[in-house]
Amino acid sequence: MPIDPAALEALRLLLDIAGPDRVVVIGASVPIVLIDQRYGLAVGRTTRDVDVVVRATSWEEYEDLKRRLLAAGFRGLTRFLINHMFS
Repeated sequence: MPIDPAALEALRLLLDIAGPDRVVVIGASVPIVLIDQRYGLAVGRTTRDVDVVVRATSWEEYEDLKRRLLAAGFRGLTRFLINHMFS
């Protein structure tokens, strides 16, 4: 499998928590997730992680999402979550 099974499970959990309409997969994992995983291909590309962007429309939503991710076992979020100003 081209994506580490633990990373794929983390992506599934993130989609369950945040909702698929708020998550965008980015980076090297995009062709693997969109093509290889969907059609069962294994063409040699590999990655150990899955990079994503998650949309939050307010600071309250951001904090709630962060709380739920930590409660689900995600760790090191402060290293990855970048605070942006909401307009």
